[in-house]
Amino acid sequence: MTFWMIFLCLMTYVFIRDQGFRQFHIQWEITILAGFWVFGLAGFTSLFSIPITILEISNEKINLTEIWILKKEIHQLKKSDIKDIYIKTILDSDGDSFELILQTHKKDFSVQQSSDLKEIEELQKKIAHLL
Repeated sequence: MTFWMIFLCLMTYVFIRDQGFRQFHIQWEITILAGFWVFGLAGFTSLFSIPITILEISNEKINLTEIWILKKEIHQLKKSDIKDIYIKTILDSDGDSFELILQTHKKDFSVQQSSDLKEIEELQKKIAHLL
């Protein structure tokens, strides 16, 4: 997606510099370029709507940090706030994938995704042991 946006910015620069590509009428070229921007921004937004999750467990507290491209949320939880830790099976373009979910009374947090079930199960056991 990053390469798409870099190439799109480059082609937009060339379009503005040369005042069009001179392949079609200028209105058609602007419409086509705008279409590429719409699809590029939609894909870019979708890609960056998935947060990076950092889970820190100490003796008394649990800090769960979710980081997006433009914002960061820190959730300070107690061990009693944790309702469940479970594995959810999801189907994506790569086939079956597994997601480790940390369920609280307010919200479910995605801790990790992987196509390797053993890796997710090991992480689930580690977190359950620390809690």
